[in-house]
Amino acid sequence: SCRAFAGTFDGNGKVVTVDFANDGDYTALFSYVSGGRIKNVTLAGKLVSSSWYKGGIIGYSEGSVNIESSLVTAVVGNGTCTGGFAGENKGTLNISDCIFAGEITSTNYSGGFVGKNNNYCTVNLNNCFFAPVEIPYPNPNNCVTFVYNNQYGSRSYNNCYYTIIYGKSELGTSNTVYKTASAIPSGSICEKKTFTNSLGTLTYYVPVSLTLVGLKQVYYTGSEINPCKDVTIGSRVLTKDQDYNFQIKDANGNPVSEISQIGDYTITFNFTGNFFGTYSYSFKVFNPFEGSGSEEDPYLIQDIADWETFAYLVQSGGKNFSGEYLKMTANIGSTSMPVTEMIGASSTNSFRGTFDGNNKTITVSYNNAEDYTGVFRYAYTATVKNLIVAGTLQSSAKYLGGLMGYGNSVVVENCTVKSEVISTDVEFGNVI
Repeated sequence: SCRAFAGTFDGNGKVVTVDFANDGDYTALFSYVSGGRIKNVTLAGKLVSSSWYKGGIIGYSEGSVNIESSLVTAVVGNGTCTGGFAGENKGTLNISDCIFAGEITSTNYSGGFVGKNNNYCTVNLNNCFFAPVEIPYPNPNNCVTFVYNNQYGSRSYNNCYYTIIYGKSELGTSNTVYKTASAIPSGSICEKKTFTNSLGTLTYYVPVSLTLVGLKQVYYTGSEINPCKDVTIGSRVLTKDQDYNFQIKDANGNPVSEISQIGDYTITFNFTGNFFGTYSYSFKVFNPFEGSGSEEDPYLIQDIADWETFAYLVQSGGKNFSGEYLKMTANIGSTSMPVTEMIGASSTNSFRGTFDGNNKTITVSYNNAEDYTGVFRYAYTATVKNLIVAGTLQSSAKYLGGLMGYGNSVVVENCTVKSEVISTDVEFGNVI
């Protein structure tokens, strides 16, 4: 280190193209730097060595060293402890406004920016971008995306992103970005941003969190059906036709401008301007139940369509009917057209109200390969009364009940099971 570079080097935005291939340690544009400053360098070409501590800009860094506003497009690698900008740090290394857009070929103990940060030493990365052309070896051992760190080394990151994970990411997955709009995966929404240093500007796409205000899983005819009132990203409310547009299609894939009939629909958002990507959401439109859900004026279940609405609301978690009342007004289902939907999908999405069968019969046909089968598959703090069950219930899994699969703190009154209950498991009951 006595013959290390210790001054300030300004590349002035010019390109340095190298072809270094040797067996010595610390192969780099600057093999040794002590307390120096390097800025505005664009490095191209190739730096490879079968030995230790290769770095695009610096091989060995000690003291307080700064690398600023620089770009590496070179191939850097082979051997151990390779870093896109520095091979080894034994001081405080500050790297800011830098982009690695080359190729790293090392497969062991290396980092996308720094190959090794020693114990009790510090690397600070600010506004840095790891966007390699490729990682030739997709599963390198003990490599990290930015800084390979010894146990007691210190490293910090501010506004740092990557397009590819090198080995593993010390920042998790939240800092993943994309080089092009076409690389954005389906279902993801990204905002276009620019990365600027003295050498130019790089465009990239950052995933954002989308909120669709007013979007629901269930709507009812006879009331306003507005699948989305506002689209927000963070605290920003986006503007329709400027930032996004959307299209609604029915179950047959036909575009619809106004929803007035029951059925399945999909709304697809297409983002424009500075936002990219598409997002689709499915919802259902039902005829509303008659009644208000009170004990004096219960919701009326009058046919299979009402039963399927009831089932969907509970299964989807849209409504558990806690504190509310439902009542059958007619026999539902038949041998030729049985009921196939159970009430409840899990202990969370379970029925929690009061259901009065009104001494009517429901004819079902269930053949379930999962645990818990019953007309009421999941019920919690619920009451089921005055219901007659006919048809067939069959399961190859556990906990088949003619009336109820899973019940916790439930009341069952005056119910009759006339159905055929078929189970290949020993844990079943004719009623629960």
